[in-house]
Amino acid sequence: MDSTNRRNLIWGLAAATLALLIVGLFVWQRSRGPEAPGSAAPGRDGAIVPVPGDTPTGPPGERPVLTPSPATSAELHVLLGEEAVPVQSDVVVEALEIEQPWVCAGEPVGLAAHVTGGGPDAVQRWIWRTTEGTVALQPGSALAWPTPAAPGVYRVFFQVCTDLGGRRIGVLASRALDIEVRACDEPAAAVRIEVSQRGQGVYAFTAVVADEGAGAGITDYVWDFGDGAQLTTTAPAAEHTYAVAELGPADVAHFAVTVAARRAGAEPLTGTTAVLVRGMPGTHDPGPVLLEVGRWQHDPARNRWTSDIQVQVREKGPIVWERLERFTKYFDDRTESANLDWREVIAVDESLAGGGFRGQVLVPDESVPPEVKQIIDVLHGRASDGAEVTVSWTPFKRAPASPGDAGVGQ
Repeated sequence: MDSTNRRNLIWGLAAATLALLIVGLFVWQRSRGPEAPGSAAPGRDGAIVPVPGDTPTGPPGERPVLTPSPATSAELHVLLGEEAVPVQSDVVVEALEIEQPWVCAGEPVGLAAHVTGGGPDAVQRWIWRTTEGTVALQPGSALAWPTPAAPGVYRVFFQVCTDLGGRRIGVLASRALDIEVRACDEPAAAVRIEVSQRGQGVYAFTAVVADEGAGAGITDYVWDFGDGAQLTTTAPAAEHTYAVAELGPADVAHFAVTVAARRAGAEPLTGTTAVLVRGMPGTHDPGPVLLEVGRWQHDPARNRWTSDIQVQVREKGPIVWERLERFTKYFDDRTESANLDWREVIAVDESLAGGGFRGQVLVPDESVPPEVKQIIDVLHGRASDGAEVTVSWTPFKRAPASPGDAGVGQ
């Protein structure tokens, strides 16, 4: 073999070796899977790359150290054995709502998410890290969060996800909420404040003294409504109107309400509670659907409660209704949710234009035992432009049972 042929052979072998190396590197990289920014998979330096949305949206101000700490959604994905991949979408988690700015240890608290956008395959869920180090997960937009027994600050995540196959999930949107848990059982409050809503931003408060003997010498009640307003009353009752005009339609404000029952020659008895005030709904646009729901009535012949309902589609029709989410609230503050076939919950008597209908909402007697306080239904649908459409109503509500009361719906 002459020198020219030998050089050509050497160059050919070198080129083939380089090609094999490139192919091998490509196959190895593909086998590792994506490492998109925000994935829950460990990065090249071994660090966890967080999914966007880990910034908490809880009450403003200085935050105590998280318990357990640290808590990021990326760590939760790892504990769940998932690979999270951020996906560009039109989904926005507008707000995470909590019933009160803080919660007593061991007492459940209601959470709700307000979401816009998303397709029929999007899954909404809450995830959080327990004090035992495991991960708890519950689907749905509402959650009765089981508050830990130990005081501290706990982070809960709400996510909208889609299945990418295998253990991979696409994160369409994510948002975090820090919840302050306080020890409330020691000492017990001397005054309990009962709250009832009279209108948009209008609340009535009643002070109930735990020890009737200690409250015998009360001269007056000094109220602080948490928004800078105060009031002194001689009766154990007060009413206050919050400035909802300053809040947007999707805004929520929390206020701590305190009362001091002053006594002649003794220290005042005090109590506190919290109210959640929602912004005034916009009146310029009633939305794509007009809803009319009648008051619930009992049908003893069929062992159920019924409410007349009419849904009229104004725009964006035709609307395709997909599912009904039913929330069951109990007197002990528990809340349960279930996704149901809406046709089994609503008996349609007449179909209307654009996906509207007229019929009855059904609540079986076995769904509302005496410990159930209220049922809330949320009907989910999809408009012709792909936008999500929801309407909600209350098909059953029961007042607290009193001695000798049969506990029927009020």
